[in-house]
Amino acid sequence: MIKGYSNIDTPDESLLLYREMLQRGHSPDHFTFPFVLKVCSIVYDHDYGKCVHNHVLKTGFEVNVYVSTSLLNMYACCEDMRSGLKVFDEIPKWNVVAWTSLIAGYVNNDCAGDAI
Repeated sequence: MIKGYSNIDTPDESLLLYREMLQRGHSPDHFTFPFVLKVCSIVYDHDYGKCVHNHVLKTGFEVNVYVSTSLLNMYACCEDMRSGLKVFDEIPKWNVVAWTSLIAGYVNNDCAGDAI
């Protein structure tokens, strides 16, 4: 359901479902975090994205490149490339998606020189 709401005109519903999921004692996984982070990007909620990042760290999913790349994208969309670069540097094994996300983040934040 979180994925569904993230793809329609009511992305805030995804964040409400995420909060409810946590309140009911359910733990997100490597499929849940990327969609919640996508919504944070869509609604430019940097603060909530940082809270989700902390939850990622507490649950150990930062080693998942899909989750880490989603974190990087969220920080880039929220114009926080310093945090995005820190996430990138902590990815255990970089892949094309991670590199592309980093480069796109720099370009989209008018820092194309840093992308090279």
